[in-house]
Amino acid sequence: MEIKDYAKYFVYVLSIFALAIFFGLTKNTLFLASAFGVGLVGFVWIFLYPFLRKRVGTISVDIDLVYLLQHMHAISTGKPARHVLFRVVGEEKTYGYYSEIFKKIYTLGKNWGYSFAEACRLVAKSVENKVLRELLGRFSAILSMGGDIELFLKTEYNTLMTEYETIYNRVVEASNIFYGIHTSLLASGVFMIANFMILIFFFGGGLTTLYTSYTIVSITMLSIAILLYVLVPKDLFENNLKPQPYIYKLADYIALAGITASIVLTILTIRRLGLTFTYAASLMASLGTSLIIAGYIAKRIDSFIEDVDMFFPVFIRSYGMHLKVTPNMAKALEPLLITELGKLKKPITNLYSRLVNGSDPQVSWRLFAAETRSELARRAVKIFIDTVENGGDPAITGASLSDHYNELARLRRRKFQIGKTFETTTYLMHGAATLIVVFIVLLVQKFSLVLSTVQAMMPAEIGIFIFTPGITEASTWVSSLFLFILAVINAFCIKRAVPSSKRVLYYYLGVLLIITSIGILAGEFLMNYMLGSAVEELFKTIGTLPT
Repeated sequence: MEIKDYAKYFVYVLSIFALAIFFGLTKNTLFLASAFGVGLVGFVWIFLYPFLRKRVGTISVDIDLVYLLQHMHAISTGKPARHVLFRVVGEEKTYGYYSEIFKKIYTLGKNWGYSFAEACRLVAKSVENKVLRELLGRFSAILSMGGDIELFLKTEYNTLMTEYETIYNRVVEASNIFYGIHTSLLASGVFMIANFMILIFFFGGGLTTLYTSYTIVSITMLSIAILLYVLVPKDLFENNLKPQPYIYKLADYIALAGITASIVLTILTIRRLGLTFTYAASLMASLGTSLIIAGYIAKRIDSFIEDVDMFFPVFIRSYGMHLKVTPNMAKALEPLLITELGKLKKPITNLYSRLVNGSDPQVSWRLFAAETRSELARRAVKIFIDTVENGGDPAITGASLSDHYNELARLRRRKFQIGKTFETTTYLMHGAATLIVVFIVLLVQKFSLVLSTVQAMMPAEIGIFIFTPGITEASTWVSSLFLFILAVINAFCIKRAVPSSKRVLYYYLGVLLIITSIGILAGEFLMNYMLGSAVEELFKTIGTLPT
């Protein structure tokens, strides 16, 4: 452990100790809540994050680097000039940082008179990524010795792909640990809220303490959500190519209309009627319904992409073999027009029509990739077309892309299964958390009313009960806002855990808001029908007491 780590832990412990001492001197629950919140957030990022990062691991071999090697290997099957390999991947913006590195190598080798072996060696010195630096070193050696570039790139691709699969599987399996922590913390957050409400009720603290307690729990849950985004790997699922289908705009318009209507209804309800749990449940149900409709439309896109990803490997393998025999893009597609390829059939038919009518192949294939909506398909199409245009072997490339595609789809399906389990668990825990929070808040409100009535019947000099005015009204809207924020946080966590298109977030949030609405109504039902009669009897008894 380094000195900076010890310093970090020392500052953390010192901060908690200082807050605890200040609370002991002032007896202010605000500082107790602050100490508790700082302790939780600090625990998440100072202790929990390093532990999970070490236990879960990270994807040290980036999928973009794997794709770049696949791209270079496909082009190398045509035995092109060396500068072509670096130029093609350097111009491909998909690979981000890696594209910039290979563009530098291309510039040094093409414009500055360096050999490409020297360019690789020079650029490797400035690369921080260990995997890429070692790869460039080996590439430089092969180029300087005049070795078989195609064989080298194929070997490097197979090695890194195997390593990527191993690391990905380990990370996905270990993600179950984090999902369990998130679920446990969700239950702990409810327990914290209940304790804070009881502390505020019996020991005072005012509205500031109430707001602080809910804010601390929300920030803690947000920290866990951010931690999930950092640790859980993102999958290639949906591409962003244009033109996009009209149902994208339809889903966005429905979601926007629902959000706008909910904001207007919320403002009108608060101004005219005041906010109660019943009104909050109604507002969340209306917003959730509109979001579910938008999310259902988005889930149709997910279903389409999954179907495309099922049939695309067969298509690209077959097309590669046909194109090698019949070097005409349109004629090579004709046998596939009568083949069962699921929802991929329509994009293939449109592609054939464009190619037959003499459209630019690059434009035609880009539109085809846009129509598939799949990011895996988009990348495969780009590699295949670049290979064909640079004289590469379409049969070898098609077979390689097919195998690569199947492997990535298989890895994604495994993560999908684990993510769906987390989704179901989160729905159940969120519903239980909502019910408990509403029940506790209503319980405190009922007893506050009883104690306030008793206190009003006693002489002013007798102060038996400690009760802060305003807590009852504020706790309703603060709890409602907290449950809404919790639904948003949980929706983003599910979205990260389950591979899907970005608009499916509407669906997850809509379902969680409906569950929140049901939980609020269930909490009110339990309170009114389990303790309502007892409170009424208590009021009758108080009414008969002598004043």
